[in-house]
Amino acid sequence: MAVHELHTHFEVLIGPGRGPEPRWNVEAIGEDGTVEQAFFDGPRAEQRARQYARDQYPTRASQMPSPATAPS
Repeated sequence: MAVHELHTHFEVLIGPGRGPEPRWNVEAIGEDGTVEQAFFDGPRAEQRARQYARDQYPTRASQMPSPATAPS
């Protein structure tokens, strides 16, 4: 798993997916229009998605809402 260079700018979105099973999505949109997505299903899907986002996009981690403050 590669960490993006600090000079790369991404808008990182994390949110629940659709469907009967717990699913969380991480979507990163680069300044050049590229889109990267990751999907997490099953137990602790939200926690794993948030950890992935922090690991992959460390410069954006401080801008992600915590589970307690995330919009419903």
